Formats: sequence, structure tokens, C-alpha cells
Amino acid sequence: KSLLTLHKDGRLRLWDLQDGKCYGISSLNSMNKFNIVNILPLLENKERFVVCVSKEGQILLIDIWTMNI
Repeated sequence: KSLLTLHKDGRLRLWDLQDGKCYGISSLNSMNKFNIVNILPLLENKERFVVCVSKEGQILLIDIWTMNI
């Protein structure tokens, strides 16, 4: 099991709930230009993809295995 968090610097981090280690972090350059206000799992593949919604209404599909938009 894992936990996806959004931080004030705009980065997403993926944490292992068993050992508490961070094993994924998004690039500051790719996420900093978006003002993310909501993160939702993609229902078809919720273990791999999330949908992020920006304050401006932009929708991003993020692969949390690679942390790529």
C-alpha cells in the first residue's frame, strides 16, 4: 500500500505505508507551473494513474510509477 501526497513546493511524493520511505517524487520543473488543488485516482487504473486539477481548471494525467505528466 502507498500514499500519494502533494506538497507546498508543488511536488507529488509517493510513500510506502509499510516502511514509511518515499520512493517517488515528481520533478519540480514539471509540477511547479501548475497550481494543483485536487488529486483523484483514475478509476480504470487507480494504482498507476491520478488526475490532478489545477486552480485554473487544467486537468493533468500523471503516471505515479514514473512521475511523468
